[in-house]
Amino acid sequence: MLEKIFESSLWNSRFIVILAVIFGLIGAIILFAVASVDIIVTAKYVITTYLTGAHPETFHQDVVGGIIGAVDLYLIGVVMLLFAFGLYELFISEIDAAKE
Repeated sequence: MLEKIFESSLWNSRFIVILAVIFGLIGAIILFAVASVDIIVTAKYVITTYLTGAHPETFHQDVVGGIIGAVDLYLIGVVMLLFAFGLYELFISEIDAAKE
């Protein structure tokens, strides 16, 4: 009887993973939003620089740094999504929409 209670408790404790899934998704969304804003800021900087005719010495470094930084955030966001999906399928249930 004690074994049944323990196994049942252990099996049901897997639902705590849902917190990691939810916050992983939230983190991914935040990373995508921040990366998108970084790209927009970099694009505005490029457009403004060309329209005003200014060409600071660090222009190329700033543009490349802004874009690479945003790509970094996108990649981390994708990893967070994969992490959340993987945890959900591993511990909770298969995703039916993915099968269709």
